[in-house]
Amino acid sequence: MFIKQGVNVLPIDYFEHVTNDVADMQTQIFKLLAKEANAVETFSPDVIIEDSSTITYMTCLKFGIPRISMHRTGFFRSIPDELRNAHHVHSLEKGKSVNLPEHLIFTIREETNLPKTQLEMITTARKMILNSKSKLIPGIPSIEVLPETIAERESFFYTGPLNLQDNSSKALLAELDSFFSANGNNKKVFVSMGLIEQQPATPVIQLLLRKGYCVISTIRVNNISDYGSRFFYNPFLPLDYVCSRVDLIVHHCGSGIYHYPIMHRKPTITIGTQCYDREDVALRLEQLEVSRHTPSPGDDIHYLEIFEACLDTFENGQLCNMEILGKLRDEILNTMSNFNAEQAINYALKSKTVDYIKN
Repeated sequence: MFIKQGVNVLPIDYFEHVTNDVADMQTQIFKLLAKEANAVETFSPDVIIEDSSTITYMTCLKFGIPRISMHRTGFFRSIPDELRNAHHVHSLEKGKSVNLPEHLIFTIREETNLPKTQLEMITTARKMILNSKSKLIPGIPSIEVLPETIAERESFFYTGPLNLQDNSSKALLAELDSFFSANGNNKKVFVSMGLIEQQPATPVIQLLLRKGYCVISTIRVNNISDYGSRFFYNPFLPLDYVCSRVDLIVHHCGSGIYHYPIMHRKPTITIGTQCYDREDVALRLEQLEVSRHTPSPGDDIHYLEIFEACLDTFENGQLCNMEILGKLRDEILNTMSNFNAEQAINYALKSKTVDYIKN
């Protein structure tokens, strides 16, 4: 894709000869490692920046290259033990076959029937993945809270949200303008479960429509012709534009999406997905009084009733503490302004004592 656009990239196709053959996962991983090794040997980087790449840490170890990685709340959990759900997994693990070792990199169950040697290998892999020289936290200290006992606090750098700017077509913007104009002063809600989460949110959208709200969403919903122009669907939306024009935002608390309501000072209802890295942030936002949380349908069969109660709180004007929301927005802007990328890179480079694996 980049080559077609004239961008200067290394002529290495990562997915050439690589398949999704789960039965031959080890071979596929070795193919990817070989591709990445080729890229490193060609480009000779001094440092590698990655976002939860489960093979890059092996490449860095092989070549002795310092690594900078993205670390979200799920990597350094600070939510009290009593608020944690033992059945939740990290979002990188969700949906994986329980037979795959990588399913257990972050969450090792007591009932796991794996040989001791394999469990030790997984534990070692987890430590290696989390042991990057510098860690970038795409958030702010008030929300993504570092535990008091965490080691090497100076290796963590807050960047603020790392979100893309809107880049929609004129045709889509025209459709959105028509939607907002047609619905005048009616209450409007944006509902999104992100690009990866597959949990259905149709019941939530149907409830909102029945209660008279106008809904704009990245989730397709069938059989709602009765609601006419009050529902707008598109899988890709300009999030800054949409969030600036709605009254309420409902989301799954992914690392990117949860910043938009804060930046645009909008009340929020989060919906659980049984992923603790998202759940921890959702509970923190609720603690800060800027959002209310609804459990996943898999955690509570009455989740829709809980969501409706949150909606009642919104209608009563008590869902969100706007003063605190404004302070969080100011903290985001200050964090983004003060983030020094060179400082994070220099920290990673100052010590070349990286474990080296031969062959």
